Amino acid sequence: MADEAIYANVAENIISTGQVKLDLWSDTVLHVDSKAMWNTPMFFYDVAVWQKIWGLSISYQRLLPEIVGLLIIVVITLLLLQDRNSRKPDIGIILLVLGLWVSNILISKSTRMARPDIFSLFFGLVGIYAAVKSFTKNDKRIIYSIVSGVSYGCAVLHHFIGVFFMIGYIITYIIQRKTISRKKFLVAIGAFITVITPWLIDVCINWTTYITQFSL
Repeated sequence: MADEAIYANVAENIISTGQVKLDLWSDTVLHVDSKAMWNTPMFFYDVAVWQKIWGLSISYQRLLPEIVGLLIIVVITLLLLQDRNSRKPDIGIILLVLGLWVSNILISKSTRMARPDIFSLFFGLVGIYAAVKSFTKNDKRIIYSIVSGVSYGCAVLHHFIGVFFMIGYIITYIIQRKTISRKKFLVAIGAFITVITPWLIDVCINWTTYITQFSL
């Protein structure tokens, strides 16, 4: 069965009942017919919104990651256009972690790149762009720090591997802490924690279901 069909079924349940559940595999996967927890939940909601607009269609569903792929190109272009002469710390650590992560996906998970992974990559790149903007020393606004933390949180809520974007951000701060505002760093961390906390609480409440589905 195509993964898109599984996502479509979960999305249809979100639209009709408001519950993130799967009608399939109920006889083999613990509580999946009442709560689907094998992956972080945000992609299911993305598909539900898309499906609500365009209807139930795997072909249309596959257009969604294609559009996000185009947006990734836009974000990468914006990153490349950043003024190299401006006084910003080197983001090599973040990009190194990102590069290793992308390489892992392309080599060992290429068949999944057109689904949650690419959404995680998009939000992670948005987070990197916002982080670079927030590192500008003469700009005291914290909006970019908030966007960075929220974007990293969304990356995690689309795929577990998105946590490496935040790890890269923390490593960069540790190395470049003399040139990065501590306040902006803490704001980004706070925004990140705020975004993922509802999901973490849900996991704690439904731990048995989560760990059983995740281990499959």
